[in-house]
Amino acid sequence: MRLRARTWLTFGQLCGAEGLRAGMDDGGALGPPDYLALCGRFRQLFVSGVPQLGPAQRDEARRLVTLLDVAYEH
Repeated sequence: MRLRARTWLTFGQLCGAEGLRAGMDDGGALGPPDYLALCGRFRQLFVSGVPQLGPAQRDEARRLVTLLDVAYEH
């Protein structure tokens, strides 16, 4: 598979509770396999709209850390 150069996604699409699957049958937040697939498809991921995260956004913060770990290792 040929890698695409880059993609631009929002924080909500990547780390939000609905993720990129909003409205799909298997809707829900993205996880490590999803992030690995994105990193395998694109050379660069641009993420916009990253908010200041606090205790109330613990799940979103955890997903962001997971995304960064997967991207770094890939």
